[in-house]
Amino acid sequence: MLGGALLASGASFNETGYVSAMLFFGGFDTTTQGYTMCCNKLALHPDIQEKLYEEITEVIGDDEVTFDRIQDLKYMDMFIAEVFRRQGLVNAHERLCTKDYKVPGTNYVIPKDRFVRIYVKEMARAEGNFVNPGEFDPENCNPSNNPSKFAQMIFGQGPRNCIGMRYAMVTMKVALVYTLMRHQVLRCDKTLEELVLDPSNPNVFKGGVFVKIEKRV
Repeated sequence: MLGGALLASGASFNETGYVSAMLFFGGFDTTTQGYTMCCNKLALHPDIQEKLYEEITEVIGDDEVTFDRIQDLKYMDMFIAEVFRRQGLVNAHERLCTKDYKVPGTNYVIPKDRFVRIYVKEMARAEGNFVNPGEFDPENCNPSNNPSKFAQMIFGQGPRNCIGMRYAMVTMKVALVYTLMRHQVLRCDKTLEELVLDPSNPNVFKGGVFVKIEKRV
């Protein structure tokens, strides 16, 4: 959508430049909203925050924060995935069927040109898809616990998943590393137990997002 607006405004892109711009801007909303949701969960779950700090200390310590070291923060990967599973930003994904498709194991055929809506929240909290679906628990997203791939819709699935996925994940992880290396994220009297998007503005959470930041000693 943003790429189309840039082109409509007269901006000139070759193919590589267009894809690069879409990749860059595609991660913006996910990054800012994701970091906001992460801070809310950090304040509500100090035990999980301490585990993240311990992992950062072990993997990075006083060394330079590099791309390779960021990739080794596996518990942080699980934490971010669980934030999006539990909190979520969308209720459903919608796709256009491009050819007749028989649903495996059934006699039902989705006809060509039919829009298919996939309801995300129901799958994300369904029994059987995660080991502890009713609670906020990063172990829900531990690969060794066999979480359902298609019940994890942080960035969608398949060939139409989010083009800014890797950029967004790296950006959020870097932001969390620098936040937790030097500070603690604490609950305050305005911290909400559950964040809800404002229906009049999907980029804003109703009631705001409030936490208390203290420097580590």
